[in-house]
Formats: sequence, structure tokens, C-alpha cells
Amino acid sequence: MASDPARTGLPMRARPVAPHIAMWTLTIVMWAAAAVWLLGLLPPGAVIGSPLTIPWWGLAIGFGATEILVIRLPFGSGEHSMTLSEVPLVLGLVFATPPALIAGRLVGSALALAMHRRVPLPKLASVLGILALQSAFAVTIHRAVLGTDSAVGIRGTIAVLAAMVVAQVVTALLSGVSRAAGGHITEPRREIRGAVLGAAVGVAATTFALVGVMAIWSDIAAVGIVATAAVIGYLGLWAVESLGGRYSALRSVHSFTQSVDPGGAHVAEQILAGVMAETGSPRALLILPGERDQFDLMVADESGSRHLPIEASDATIVISATVRSHPDAVAAGAVTLDALGRMLGDRPVGAAVAPLGAVGFPEGVIIAAGPDVTPGWSPEAADIEVLSALSGYAAATLERNRLVGRLQKEISVREHEALHDPLTGLPNRNSFIARISERLDADTPGTTAVLILDLDHFKEVNDTLGHEHGDQLLCEIANRLAETVRASDFIARIGGDEFGGLIDIKAVADTSVVASRIANLLRSPFQQAGLPIDVTASIGLALADGSANAETLIQRAEIAMYAAKAAGSGHEVYSPDLDVYSPRRLALAGELRGAIDAGEIHAYYQPQISVRDGAVVGVEALARWIHPMRGIVAPGEFIPIAEKTGLIKPLTAQIIAFAVRDIRRWTDKGRRLRVSVNVSPRTLLDPNFVPTVTTALEEEGCDPTLLWLEVTEDTLLQDSAKAAAALERLDALGVGLSIDDFGTGYSSLQYLRELPVDEVKIDRTFVTEMDEDEGRRVIVASTIDLGHRLGLRVVAEGVERQSTLALLDELNCDLAQGFLIGRPMPAAALEEWIAGIEDPEPRETVRWIHSKSEHRASG
Repeated sequence: MASDPARTGLPMRARPVAPHIAMWTLTIVMWAAAAVWLLGLLPPGAVIGSPLTIPWWGLAIGFGATEILVIRLPFGSGEHSMTLSEVPLVLGLVFATPPALIAGRLVGSALALAMHRRVPLPKLASVLGILALQSAFAVTIHRAVLGTDSAVGIRGTIAVLAAMVVAQVVTALLSGVSRAAGGHITEPRREIRGAVLGAAVGVAATTFALVGVMAIWSDIAAVGIVATAAVIGYLGLWAVESLGGRYSALRSVHSFTQSVDPGGAHVAEQILAGVMAETGSPRALLILPGERDQFDLMVADESGSRHLPIEASDATIVISATVRSHPDAVAAGAVTLDALGRMLGDRPVGAAVAPLGAVGFPEGVIIAAGPDVTPGWSPEAADIEVLSALSGYAAATLERNRLVGRLQKEISVREHEALHDPLTGLPNRNSFIARISERLDADTPGTTAVLILDLDHFKEVNDTLGHEHGDQLLCEIANRLAETVRASDFIARIGGDEFGGLIDIKAVADTSVVASRIANLLRSPFQQAGLPIDVTASIGLALADGSANAETLIQRAEIAMYAAKAAGSGHEVYSPDLDVYSPRRLALAGELRGAIDAGEIHAYYQPQISVRDGAVVGVEALARWIHPMRGIVAPGEFIPIAEKTGLIKPLTAQIIAFAVRDIRRWTDKGRRLRVSVNVSPRTLLDPNFVPTVTTALEEEGCDPTLLWLEVTEDTLLQDSAKAAAALERLDALGVGLSIDDFGTGYSSLQYLRELPVDEVKIDRTFVTEMDEDEGRRVIVASTIDLGHRLGLRVVAEGVERQSTLALLDELNCDLAQGFLIGRPMPAAALEEWIAGIEDPEPRETVRWIHSKSEHRASG
């Protein structure tokens, strides 16, 4: 069995060394030597006494078949490609004339290599030159040893074996020289081992051919038996090759996966190196889609990997010829090779192309390509199969690497966002607290001060120029602060118009220097909307004393800041004398802003039922602060703080957002519940409040008639004109309006007649004990009657006893809410509560209401 001179399966590395001239020179020399031999040295005629003469075309068929039916056997970590050319060669030595043998060998091999295996012309010329010399040597040695003896005797057997050994040696030497001339260097030890393997198997094939010769020589009818045996033997070898090919492909994929680190920094380079190693190709390429309809080309060879400029048209040619036409790897056609030539600067003699379409790269391809030289690598079926298998893993690996890169980038962005203010780019409150803690762990007491800066009258800027200019002003202030602080200091934005600082000091007196420097920094006017804006600030400072943590220091600095604002002194340093409030209240004041930003404020819902039939018609949304350390903070503790600090506005906006979201969610489930939200005077009179409500409704696509806003009587007295205008705008949106805590204020009944309100809520102080207090019962009855006369719905708050609910029913009150009906609860718990009411066995309170309703209906 002869090694295949058209392609060796032994792993090798390409190293082009002036290949064109060397290879063409060697090819010309081989053809010249073969011509001289054929014209002058070949013996004439067939072997003496031969019973059969095989014509040249018969041998051409045989040699062509052996070139088509290549056998690839596993060899070490690779494979060795061989043909069954010994069989037709032995038959030709015995049963054909030398010219017929040479002609049949060249014609049959040329047709098979060119038409079936598509060997490029330069390489084909070199291979045919080797085969011509091999055949000439074999014929000459055979005739010289045989002489005039019989071809089937001992001398004839020795002659055939000698001829075949010489043919093997000649083929091995010429193939090695050809590869070396083309720059393909194979390890000598592997070359020798491959030659030994080929010779060993070749002896077996030659022996089979000799047996066939003897059988035919004895009886011409044995031709059929010999042909049948040859077919069976080939089928057996083909089965072995198929199993070996599968094993080789699996081994290649395994080796490839082991050589590529999916999480490495150079995945593409590793993939290309693996493709070269597993296919034996001297070059590997990746074409991947880039940005803006461009493509990225990476090329790897023995010298390393590099990126090359690429024309989009050439990339499109390669991709369209591969991805769109073939789902698996294919041998590159002429058009693809021309496009590759324009990319690489030289046209490969052969290439295999596979789409990277398994995962994430439907437009990319991976290519194994040879150089533009005569003995250049060209793909065989095994190479294409291996490349097809490797491309799936390569695509998955590239996609994984791309996703990991995107995830790492996203994590980096998220980490930055979590620690920085999106408006100014300064560190945020979380980052501020973390930096204080780090400094406290590292510094000695008395060397660190925490500073809180709150802008004075900043609300007027927003109210006059709008929030856009207010945000721009904050950014300019942040830039000035960041440019002024020392490298050892730290500045952050910790709230709306509030900034925090961490500074190094040597003495308490340094705090005045820092505060003065900041005041001077802000003294220069800012320009907004073409107007000069004077900015002042109140600054509070707190010194680290070794016992306070970060939160405590911030709390103390805020106390000092509020003291400075109240006194108009510009800045104050914290001292216990300034702490006129309870520690818990101060702590809550310092934490409330962060709680709103961190989502610690939740909406709880207290149900409202129809007094007449017990149906749940709505709920009141109430703010609840679920503190990570303190648990649930009562509204009575933090609502006044929010009112005083101005945080009531974002707090109310958040509760409205919760309410609108849940209204939409419940509506989608087929349940229409109205949701009431309390609105403070400060919030209602804010010019941005109505736009906030409008935006919330539009974003959720919520029915505005299901949102009810409750305002107190005091709200109408603070600025009646502004309050009336705000209520008119809300009414125009379709939002329901209610007067909360009715009876506790001093509003004129004229307001109830003129303002667009739809409902009054009787304060709980009158309702709770009305069943025991005649005076309160009279007030409730009068209020219900007055409300109905004015066309308003009446809601009673604070219903805690069954007897109270019975009285409200007798007085024709419309709605009721209170602990008897249900306590405030989260949205999920409310849904379960309503489901319980609708149960065939409702709880006692609602059962009583339903029984009253049925009694009225029957009466």
C-alpha cells in the first residue's frame, strides 16, 4: 500500500521558503527525467509467456479507482493516507507492456486527482511527475531482476517485491523533497514512522496482488475470483477506515476543545491555532461581522495571528458562497479563493470553509487555507468533516466569550451606577458611607471630618426656571466642588440638593477654613437661562471621635447643617448642644432620603367598603417604611420629618406610582378598585405635582377615574388660589378628589360648593366612639346629610366596632374603612383578603352587612 503523494495525513507545519521557484524547478526536473526514461530506458513488450495482456485503459481504470478510494489509517495523534495502487501496479508489471503501464498510471491518476479530488494544476503536475518516475523505476527493476524467467516463479516473485520496494522508496524520497521545496517540513521521526507503516501495509497488498497473478497465470478464469477478492478486501479496509475516521474526528474535536480556553483573553487566536493543528493547514482565518456593516478578518499562520483590512464585498462573497449555500463545511470554489486572494495578498491553492452559524454568528465563517505554492495544502474530505465539527464548538466558544465580555462590561457599568450619582457623576450616598467607613478603619480619631452641604432656597430655582435648569445648576456646583477638593478629600452627592464631603483635618479650627473655602467657591454667580444665579449653602461638619460610625457622623453633620440653616450662620460644627431632637428622630431624618432612594418605602392598602352591601369598592394607599434594622417605622414618625425636610414630595410621588401600577394590574385582572392617596399642602401647591400625576397615569395607561387624591381642609386655606387651580387641573385629568379629615379644620362650606371635589371623609375622631357619644353621633349624622345635600359621597374613617358600622348603615353613610373592616396590608395580602370576602363563607363583619342588604331587599 503506497503513501498518497497527493496529500500526506501526517501533521506538519508550513514554512514557505521561496516556494514558487523551488517547486516548479523540481517538477520540471522530474518530468525531464521521466521523459528520458520513457523514451530510452524502458524495456519493450510484455512479460514472456504472459497469458493475459491488460490494455492501458484497463490499468487507467484501476489506478483511477485507487486514487478515488483513498484509505486513511489512524497514525499516532494523526492519520496516514494511502492508496491501493500496489494492486494495479503489480498487475501492470506482469500483464501489460511498460508503455501501457505508464500511460494507464498517468491517465487514470490524472483524471481522479483533477476531477474527483480537485488537486490544483501546479500540485497535479508535481504529483504526476512523482508517479511517472515511480512507475519507470518499478518497471526497470522488475524486468532487470526477472530477466527471461517465468513471472510466477521464485525469481518472478523476487522481481515484483524488489520493484515494489524501489517504488516505495522513490515515492517517499520524491514526496519528501517536494514538500521541503514547498516549505512544508515534517518531523523526520514521524516521516520515517509513516514510511515504515506504508511499507508494512504495502507488502500485504503486494502479496495479495502476487497471489492474484499466480491464479490468473494458472487459469485465466481466475480473473473474476481475484477481482471479487479485491473488492471484498477493499470493503473491509473501507470499514476500518470509516471507524478510524470517526475516531480521528472525535479525537480532533476533543483535542481542539482541550486546546481552547473558553474564558481566555485570546479565544480567537486559540481557535485558529487549533484549526491549523487539527486540519494540518498552514493558515486559518476567521471572518466575523463587525460594526456598521463591516467585517473583521483575523489570520493565523506559523508567524502568529494578525488582523488584516478587509473589503466588505470580498467578505460577502466568501460568506454568501458558504453560509447561504451550505450548512456545513465545504471546499472553497474558485470565486471564494479569488476573494481570499484579495484579502490575503496571495491566492490559496485550496481552502475549506465552514459557517459559524451554530451560535450567535450566522454571518461569520472559519477557513483552513493553504499557501499559493505548488505543494500547498488542499482540503480532503476528512479535513472538511473535521472543520465542520470544529466550527460548531468554535462558534459556541466565540459567542460565550462575547457574552462574557458583554456581561463583564455590564457589571462594570452597574457597579459604577450603584456607587455614582447619574446626574452629576459624583459618588452617591452609598459610596459616601463606604468611603467614610474605610477612612474610620484606617485613620486615628480627630483627623477626619464629615461635611454635609445643603443649598439654600434651591427650590426657587426649580420653581422659577424649571427642573432642567435646576439639574444643570447642580452639575455646575458638583464640578466646582470636585475641582476644588484636595486629592485626599472626597466629595459626593447624597440627595437632591445635598452634597457630602470627607476631609482631612489637623485641628477643629480647620473646619472653618474648609467651610469658608467652599462658601467662596459658590460665591461666584452661576449662569442659567441667561441669568446670573447666586448660590448660598448651609454646611454642617462632624468630627470623627473614635466611637461614631459612618451613619452617625452623617447624622451629626446633618444636625449641624440644619442648625446652620436655622441660624443663618453658613456653617456649624456638631456638638451635643445642637442635638435638640431625640436620637431616633434625628437618625430617621438622616436615613429617610436614602430610604426613599433604596425602595424601603412601600404602599400598604386599607380597604374601603360600601356600607349598604359590604362590597369592596376601593382602598386607601398608606406609606410604610420597612427599615432594614428598625423594622416597620410608623407613619407618625417619618411623615412629619418628610414634611419638614421637603421629602414629602418624592415620597408622595412614589406612593402615587405604586398606586397607579396596582390599579392597572388589578384592572387587567378584571377588578376595578379605586385607590386613594393622601396629598400634603406642600405637595399639592408644588407646580410639578400635576405633571407628576399625569406622567404616572400615562406611563401605566391607567384609568384616571380610579385614582383619588385626598387633601385636607388646611390645604385649601394656605393658598386658596393655587390650591383651587391645582384641583381644577387634576379634575380635568379625570382624577377623583376628596376632602380628608373633614370636620377638624375651618374651611368654608363655600369651598365644598365651588371646588371640584367629589367626596368628604369624616375624621376618625368623630367616628370611633360615635356609638357611645351622642354629640359625636350628631356631628357624623349632620356631616353625612350635608355631604349628600351637596352631592358628595361620604366616607367614615376609624370604624373599629360592629355597633359603629350598624349606626353608619342607619345614617346612610356611603363608604367605611377602619380596623373592623381591615388593617393596612401589602397588595398581595389585600388580594388574598378580598378573595376571602368573596368566599362562600365570608368573615363575620361582611356576612352581617350582606344579611342586612338581603333583609332590605326582601322588605
